[in-house]
Amino acid sequence: MLKDSEDIRSQLSPTLQKLLDDVLAKSDGSRQLEFGDSQEHQRFYVNSFPEGAIACLIPTSKSFIICIKQLDSISDEEEKEIAHELCHLWLTFHGFPRERVSDDPQQNEAYKQYVGPLHAIMEHAIFYPWLKNNYGIDLYRVGNQRLVDFLKNKFPNRKNESQRDQVSLFLNYIKFKVESDSSYWQERLSRAYSKNKF
Repeated sequence: MLKDSEDIRSQLSPTLQKLLDDVLAKSDGSRQLEFGDSQEHQRFYVNSFPEGAIACLIPTSKSFIICIKQLDSISDEEEKEIAHELCHLWLTFHGFPRERVSDDPQQNEAYKQYVGPLHAIMEHAIFYPWLKNNYGIDLYRVGNQRLVDFLKNKFPNRKNESQRDQVSLFLNYIKFKVESDSSYWQERLSRAYSKNKF
């Protein structure tokens, strides 16, 4: 069941309420902001949330929907993910170009694999520092945790055999350079990449 932003407001921290107000103030009002749970996500995407995902932003012709796994209780971790999705929406309201959908399934797949991640990284480079400086919401902490997980658990098993593997490794490098602010783990990332054949 979808809830509008007023229905969800009381479950949010005062800081997130302020961010919500500031984002909505930039909206032209043509589409409302709604919140949904994992069932709403399945209604649009057929499958459940991707592994590790907690929230996503779904643009429709009538509204923007932020889906989180549960609407009944919003944890600190979910608040950070809601802030993240609100910032993508904030950039949309400021005219930052949105991803294009094509009638060609191959083009959509290529966009999803290559251009989409790069587009998200560019947006994160804009709003991570803005969110930290203006609202005290530190998404770099999430990025640092993801970088540690990547270096310890994912990078050692990555292959560099195909062009897709190489592009994926390149995009991950850029992603963590933008989304992490730990100089220690940044250095470890650079060393790990320089030791490999990338």
